Amino acid sequence: MAKEVTEEEERLDEYHDIGGGVPAGAGLDDDTTPLHPSEEKVPNLNPESERGPSTDTDINRDYDIILDDAEKKQWSDKPCYADQYLRYPETVRKIGPTLEVFDLADENDKHKLNTLMAGQQSHSAPRSAVAVEDRKWDEKTSNWKILAQVITFKYLKILEKD
Repeated sequence: MAKEVTEEEERLDEYHDIGGGVPAGAGLDDDTTPLHPSEEKVPNLNPESERGPSTDTDINRDYDIILDDAEKKQWSDKPCYADQYLRYPETVRKIGPTLEVFDLADENDKHKLNTLMAGQQSHSAPRSAVAVEDRKWDEKTSNWKILAQVITFKYLKILEKD
């Protein structure tokens, strides 16, 4: 003898069907029903004409990122804060290492090497790191030539929150 199925049991049985939770055609181009709430389009509440200062704000960060006119992040050779490297290491980008040869007979090379060496003195916001790999005495110029490994740092322009 066959058991009679009540309306309530039929309604509950829909959820046991593997495809029962997704409406037919959901997520297709011709259908506007999203598969998941995260796929729903959110209206832009800040139209271009009413946009405030260009910053990337996040309530979980202690700082805001300063954006340029094209809404892109800005990077600088100098830190925004004296301890930016220590406090916000995620805002620092290393460039290199590169190998460079410095001829100390050339004033421009000497100045560049001195600038790079001075840039590594700050531990809380270094601008560069230099490792001398080799040095040779040049008989022609009666001066040193230095082979160095150079790393430079770029800092994201940020604004601390109060």
